[in-house]
Order: sequence, then structure tokens, then C-alpha cells
Amino acid sequence: MKKTQYKVCATLLIMVFLILGLTGCPVNRCICEDEPTATSLKTPYVGNAPAVSAIVLNLPIPAQSWQQRFMSIGNDFGSGLAPYTLTVYYEPTDPDIPIIQDDMPTSIFEANAALLFALVSNLEEVTFAVRQTPSNNALDSSAYEYHWTITRDYTATTFGLNNWGDLLTENTHIEDLIETLNELRARGAHA
Repeated sequence: MKKTQYKVCATLLIMVFLILGLTGCPVNRCICEDEPTATSLKTPYVGNAPAVSAIVLNLPIPAQSWQQRFMSIGNDFGSGLAPYTLTVYYEPTDPDIPIIQDDMPTSIFEANAALLFALVSNLEEVTFAVRQTPSNNALDSSAYEYHWTITRDYTATTFGLNNWGDLLTENTHIEDLIETLNELRARGAHA
């Protein structure tokens, strides 16, 4: 009788673990319930792919109908500043709603670039690449028709920043950084 009880208990435990594993929350949402602080995401190296990926995943999406699918470290479209470059790839979530060049939110790209420069110390250039149709879960960089390449120097001039560290405090959240960048832009800090 005890063997049967053990088998039933073991079977039930396995089923419970399978159900929990299949219905549990996504990994990136279980790590922490609160929005991470910017300083907890900060990394000195663009080559630190897990840290850079976490930063990119926390950037605001430029439009509701877009999704960030891929990122690559290195020089895909830029000015030869590799390996201190990053490309962030966006595509539409719905194949029936293409992304139109006239609708591109370039000010969000500038703010996202500023966030990346503040959080990745040795990043010198970021490119935002956008395609008009969804990918098939594979990165084909030639399918991204639109590219905006933004350098650290351009961003510093645009936002009037002399010291990137001034943007960050111990408890600064990404949303706080965006608000600060919008205030800097509104003051006319750009040249």
C-alpha cells in the first residue's frame, strides 16, 4: 500500500510542478515586481549583453503598435565606432498595421538614446532600426528599412548634458529619467 501512495504522491507533485511551470509568469516579469531603478540597470560595458538587454527591455516602446524584437552589439549601420555601438530593432505587432516613416517618433529615439548613454558607460552610438512588417522570429538586418543613428556627443548637445552621472541618483527610475530629459528638452538645452 505504501508503494502505491508514494507513486500517487509523486505523480501529483509532478503534475503540480508541470502546471505551475506552464502557467507561471514570464521570467522577465518574475524577477521583481517593482520597476527597476536606473542605477540597478547601469553597466560600464556595452559588451555586457545581459545588462544591456535588461536596459533595452525597460525602454519605452516608441509606439503602441510596435515591439522591440532584437538587439545587436557592434556596428550594424553606424559610423564605425564598433564595438561601442548598439542596434535596437523594432517591428509592428500586427502585419496589417505597417509602420510608416512619417509617423516615426524621433524624439522618443533621442530620449531612449539618452537613457542608454546614461546607463551604459562606454556606449558611443545607438541605432534604432525599424521594419514595416513583422519578422519571422529571425533577425534579418537588411529588412529594416529605417535607421536612426544617434551618437553620445549629439545627445549630450541635444539635452545640454556635460556629465551623464548627473542624471542618475540611487533611486532614479527610468520614468524619472524620461521626465528629466523632457524637462531639459523643454528648456531648450539643445544647441
